[in-house]
Amino acid sequence: MNLLEMKLLFKILLFFSYVSCNAQLLAEKAIPLNRDASLDELILAAANKELVLLGEASHGTHEYYLWRDKISRRLIAEQGFSFIAVEGDFASLYHLNRYVKNLDGAASSAKEVLLLLNRWPTWMWANEEVVNLAEWLRKYNDQLPQDKKVGFYGMDVYDEWNSKKVVLELLKETNKIAYKYVKEQYNCFAPHKGDSWTYARAVQTGKNACATATKNVVEYIRNHPENF
Repeated sequence: MNLLEMKLLFKILLFFSYVSCNAQLLAEKAIPLNRDASLDELILAAANKELVLLGEASHGTHEYYLWRDKISRRLIAEQGFSFIAVEGDFASLYHLNRYVKNLDGAASSAKEVLLLLNRWPTWMWANEEVVNLAEWLRKYNDQLPQDKKVGFYGMDVYDEWNSKKVVLELLKETNKIAYKYVKEQYNCFAPHKGDSWTYARAVQTGKNACATATKNVVEYIRNHPENF
């Protein structure tokens, strides 16, 4: 065995040693989920925490969604958590937030909102498990004053073109001057006609990027919250 092979073998052994140690640590900390009461220790541990992060080994799996639903309900009802933020589009899922808070213009049901999702991966949020959680949240919020209602938000901007559209639609109603300014900034993206890949390829080949225009809009929104 030469030196290179010995180094490679050492790295492999080191890696598996690391994995084994972590697996052992996880096994010591893990709480078997056999029944709803299995969550008691977890819910108590979340007391006085600002955030609780819920992961999953695979997207779209019923069992993970079901347990996340149960955990979310108890964190809200027992520990006073005030919002749910998910890996989803902010603009699209804000309609669900509008529904669970019963805000003006809200849809008639959570299912109606989620059926409007038309961008991949729709199955991540447009499913019965999320509908059930949202309907529970709507009923829970109906008992609370408006400023105490629990929100449901997407924290990603995968659908950046629709997000731009939503910003412009809002400003068109609230502030014509701001609408004109933001639209001028967004004109940088116009040649790409809503195609992110076209924009990416253009930037890669040295054509004008829209970073400055985007930064201008973000700063404007932060500095003028009254328009939003």
